[in-house]
Amino acid sequence: MLKIDLSGKLAFATASSKGIGFGTARILAKAGAD
Repeated sequence: MLKIDLSGKLAFATASSKGIGFGTARILAKAGAD
């Protein structure tokens, strides 16, 4: 799996309450994004 460090970066995910958007938000958070 690709490892990306997003520490200190701001990520904006819309429609993140379920489905693909939720999964994307979780991955961004695990990568360190705010």
